[in-house]
Amino acid sequence: MKRLSMEHEADFLAEAYGTPRKVMDVSAIRKLGWGPKVDLQEGIERTYRWYLEHGEGK
Repeated sequence: MKRLSMEHEADFLAEAYGTPRKVMDVSAIRKLGWGPKVDLQEGIERTYRWYLEHGEGK
């Protein structure tokens, strides 16, 4: 379990118990030079902050 350090804390499990895990093969697109602009942790933090600022009822 990894704890994100944000104003409101959230725990993320690598895999939820009882939930099937699907993983996409991205090797072909990476061979073409594509890659993520931000890592997963930063993307989750940005999304979380955006939702706090612009989410429902704002």
